[in-house]
Amino acid sequence: PSYYKRKAIVTKLIDKYTAEIEILDSGPDACDGGDLIKIDQDDLETVIPKIGKNVLIVNGASRGKIAVLMALDERRYCGDLKLVEGGDVIEGVDYEDFSKYMI
Repeated sequence: PSYYKRKAIVTKLIDKYTAEIEILDSGPDACDGGDLIKIDQDDLETVIPKIGKNVLIVNGASRGKIAVLMALDERRYCGDLKLVEGGDVIEGVDYEDFSKYMI
């Protein structure tokens, strides 16, 4: 099956560069998701949520921590994040280093 442009949830990190993901259904009436695959980070794109929503930091010193997206700089492709634990603000985090957090 083709997974191009399909949405998925990271279910487990295998190593620094590889994750296990679960493919989501392609639409509200479709039942074509559920596949679990291992994939390299180069084959994934992060999802940037709306300001005020939770993100998961996927690279850098705060990797694995949950934060709130405070601001976006669309010209520099980065955002400012506020850590949920501790409240520290991290400025200028590249888009590729955080992603929408789904519980």
